[in-house]
Amino acid sequence: MNNKITTFPKDSAYFLEQNVSFATWQQQVRFYRDIFITRAETTWLLFTEDSYTFSLYFFALIAANKRIVLPPNGQPEQLKQCMESADIFLGSFADNSDKTITKSVNRFELVEPADKANVVNTSNHKLELRLDSDIVFFTSGSSGQSKAINKSFHQLILEVELLEKTFGNRLDALSDGSLKAIVMATVSHQHIYGLLFKLLWPIWSGRHLHLSAFSYPEHLVQQIISYQQSEHARRKICLISSPAYYHRLLSDNVLVQVKEQFSVLFSSGGPLHAEAAIELKSSLTTPVEVFGSTETGGIAWRQRAAIDDVYNVRMIMMSNN
Repeated sequence: MNNKITTFPKDSAYFLEQNVSFATWQQQVRFYRDIFITRAETTWLLFTEDSYTFSLYFFALIAANKRIVLPPNGQPEQLKQCMESADIFLGSFADNSDKTITKSVNRFELVEPADKANVVNTSNHKLELRLDSDIVFFTSGSSGQSKAINKSFHQLILEVELLEKTFGNRLDALSDGSLKAIVMATVSHQHIYGLLFKLLWPIWSGRHLHLSAFSYPEHLVQQIISYQQSEHARRKICLISSPAYYHRLLSDNVLVQVKEQFSVLFSSGGPLHAEAAIELKSSLTTPVEVFGSTETGGIAWRQRAAIDDVYNVRMIMMSNN
């Protein structure tokens, strides 16, 4: 096979909220790829708050050999700035968008089908993905001015494969991987942490995904309880979250009532206070703190054993645990 082309290594990912199998999801991706591939525009600004829709568009654009620009949010000024690096905008604006700005953005008016679940491209061929496709991330920047960071799809996949090698055996209920974890999150897919951990990794490794972000722990608990009462009761939960979210749990950790469901808590995007790490270790499970940046990707991780445990940091590139 062309060394610039890859395909999905697993076909067992399942989208729980949508009740969509990997096979159906991949057919939907092909449907959008066939639309995007006919367009002359090469660089596409992609933003939508809906993670499932984002996953379809993202992989369809990769398959169509398009360059993707990812803004950190959907605010009009942010989109206007990012559009300077793109030919066309795909997705939806934030609810409070300034109409005078959004009207000036060259937007692809994609007519969505009434029933997306029945939109399929019935080809049985594996979806081919371009490893050399470019993805441009825009960071917020310390000065307030966004900075463009270029990555190739190949770089992202190498990082996903490294995440599986480093952490994969921690996620699932059974050591043979036959009972895949449910990956849930409180973070956005528009940033590299959320894109990798919440979306690309579970799809690539064939796990179950619950893609809606949980702003409030109470809502997360309710959803986990509903899974406990379903055919997914034996599946473990892998939570992708941020230090800010974990810090808020210190005053009232409602997740304790479902603590047995958690296999891994991931934290990234900022420093996790030692007190929060130790409290989570006591009440739920020891969080995995991942260090890195948009530029470098993940470079190291740790799990604190005590308040003063600041040196127990392992390089991701060197770890097989």
